[in-house]
Amino acid sequence: MSEEALFEGDEQPHLLLVDDDPTFTRVMARAMSRRGLRVSIAGSADDGLTLASFEMPLSSRPRT
Repeated sequence: MSEEALFEGDEQPHLLLVDDDPTFTRVMARAMSRRGLRVSIAGSADDGLTLASFEMPLSSRPRT
């Protein structure tokens, strides 16, 4: 897999990486950042949901 950025410009895709293994999240976050993604990391599902609720734009949220 190439190390070049796949995404460029003002609108970087945002990845929320949720896992309880800090080594895995660090490696994956670095790899995804190199490909042009903005990465947030959460160590648990609860933390991931909290981050998603703060970082997901209202216009992108699913309607309930």
